[in-house]
Amino acid sequence: LGSPKMNLLPCQVVADDNHNLRFIAADNNVLTQPAAGFASFGATPRNMTLGIRPEAMSWSASGEGLRATVQIIERLGDVQLIHAQIAGTDTSVCVKVAEAGQTCNKGQSIVVSAAPTACYLFDEDGKAV
Repeated sequence: LGSPKMNLLPCQVVADDNHNLRFIAADNNVLTQPAAGFASFGATPRNMTLGIRPEAMSWSASGEGLRATVQIIERLGDVQLIHAQIAGTDTSVCVKVAEAGQTCNKGQSIVVSAAPTACYLFDEDGKAV
């Protein structure tokens, strides 16, 4: 359902000492979110899938989040769809932003993130956590 479809990022999930979840997409490429609202996680990494809808994602030139490289920018009138490959992985994500917002270029390194309330977790069987 929905277009564009939800971004699904394979990752390892682990809790840290500050009550955060760390979504590890690749070596040193980590998205950290508050653990509130998620099931109990320990210090042992678990293979999971992080789901984020394109309209719930944001990007910036630097900062906290997952490093990525812009592959394609689709300008659709009032919105842009920015397709970017997550560094260290074969996974691409789509970020849906207003056309009038900040711009980026093909090949540019960016950081993608999302609000904690916009993150969905799925276990290895595809079941929502």
